[in-house]
Amino acid sequence: MSSPASISDGPGSYIPHLLLLTNHEREVRRLRSLTRHEYEGIYRPPAPFGRFSSQLFLFIASFGIVMADSTSAPTKHTFIVYCPFYTDEGIMERRTKWLAPHFECMKKWKKDFMLVGGMMTPDDSLSLPPAQRDFIGFTLICQAESLEEVKSIIESDVYYTEGIWDKEALKISPFLSQTPLPGK
Repeated sequence: MSSPASISDGPGSYIPHLLLLTNHEREVRRLRSLTRHEYEGIYRPPAPFGRFSSQLFLFIASFGIVMADSTSAPTKHTFIVYCPFYTDEGIMERRTKWLAPHFECMKKWKKDFMLVGGMMTPDDSLSLPPAQRDFIGFTLICQAESLEEVKSIIESDVYYTEGIWDKEALKISPFLSQTPLPGK
């Protein structure tokens, strides 16, 4: 039987302990007690690495690195979308008229599309209570497979089609977050 800190099947084949594989201490203890062959029965390594498959797989697994395969989901990219409102006469009435249909459009967005979204207010409204602030636009952080997918979703919203969002000033940019995003 191997030591509790490692699983080995002979000299020079040290396999790092499995503490990083799970947060559940009971599962960690169970995995530590397995022999190498019992462990491989649970976590079968990928075949293309030949004779060293199990060592390579266990090394990768112990550091929490996930190997992608051809059946993995498409890559999602993060975007920040800036949708300012037009400032012409009657914009408040149009915004109010199309608010309920706008919310219906947003409900049709993919569940994992919008990570964060909210209204933008002018700088001079910061001293006002939230209920008294005016809105100058909408900003969202979203995830999609491509820039074209984001454009398609935004351009199908009634706030875009009915002239609430300023089409010339609307901006969609790829976004690389340096901090964790909600829902991630």
